[in-house]
Amino acid sequence: MNLLTEDELRYLIGHEAGHIKSGHMLYHTMAEIIPVAGKILGTATLGIGGLISTGLELALLYWNRMSEFTADRAGLLACQDEDAVINTMIKISGAPKRFYDRIDRDQFIEQAREFKGYDYDALDKIGKIMLIIGSTHPWTVMRASEILDWVESGAYNQIIEKHTGSQLEIDLKCHKCGTPLMGDENFCGICGSKLWGR
Repeated sequence: MNLLTEDELRYLIGHEAGHIKSGHMLYHTMAEIIPVAGKILGTATLGIGGLISTGLELALLYWNRMSEFTADRAGLLACQDEDAVINTMIKISGAPKRFYDRIDRDQFIEQAREFKGYDYDALDKIGKIMLIIGSTHPWTVMRASEILDWVESGAYNQIIEKHTGSQLEIDLKCHKCGTPLMGDENFCGICGSKLWGR
């Protein structure tokens, strides 16, 4: 039994490629190292160094969670299927595999929209922050809500139209391997060659 469809796999690969393309790896690594260094520093300085590293750790964890939204957008651009993104979110949210076909997609989307609405009440917003403050990833329902907002804002369609309109009519190719190009790359994504004049 395949757990993910081809488009869902394309979304996941695009998500991870989005982290790489956006330069997230350095800060992700720092978010993993700082807590260990903070414990060592805290022990060596009777806890004072640990206080400093805790602030840095929380800031990096927040940044790490926000970087997931950027990578989710890259994943959507890679698969170009909003349904595949939402279905993947449902599958990675922690439900047992045997329940995948029973999960109501519309209910999940409704929950995502309701969850976003909690930001208007200060107590609910503080509660959400406290529950997720030590996490590296936002809840999948938050990620789904952000993707839906991004699509509904029109920003996703603007990017798709930009790259499927006049740019593809110009037949741009890598001078070394012949890979088709979008026109805004500095390097070829296949052979890595630096492109002319960039």
